[in-house]
Amino acid sequence: MKYLRLVIIFFLGILLGASLTNMIIGVQIDHLHMSNRSLQQQLSVSERELQSLKESLEEKKKEIITGIETVIKFSGEKLTEYEESSARITIDKQVEEWLKITKGQEIKKLDYMLIPEIIDNREIKIEGRSLGLKVKLVVVTQNLIVYIEAYPVKSEENNKELG
Repeated sequence: MKYLRLVIIFFLGILLGASLTNMIIGVQIDHLHMSNRSLQQQLSVSERELQSLKESLEEKKKEIITGIETVIKFSGEKLTEYEESSARITIDKQVEEWLKITKGQEIKKLDYMLIPEIIDNREIKIEGRSLGLKVKLVVVTQNLIVYIEAYPVKSEENNKELG
């Protein structure tokens, strides 16, 4: 009987200890569960804010063409420094006039394949000489850069003067 009483007390102790442990751990689990839900809610709000900021940044980040720059290389007959300088200024001014429609356009929406077609095979008269233009390269950034080759063209007026 004495042993039975000790065994019963032992089992009651085990049950009481298990119950207390269960209650303590249960409170901690409830606290962790609520904390987890709160953090999930904060994460969801932060993800929505991040997405909204990304969309806002994309709208503001639209890159547009703000300037036109030409890089001109002369081929064929050698021009004097004055003639070359004059030709650069004239060609630069004319190319900017032809391409002014590109200013203010979004870079992503620009049809860059049309730029060479606007300039290629055009002739410009400079101080009695005709120069033909050929686009070698187009670099599309906020500053549109057009690499052009200028070459002498025999015009009909020059042929009449010779004949």
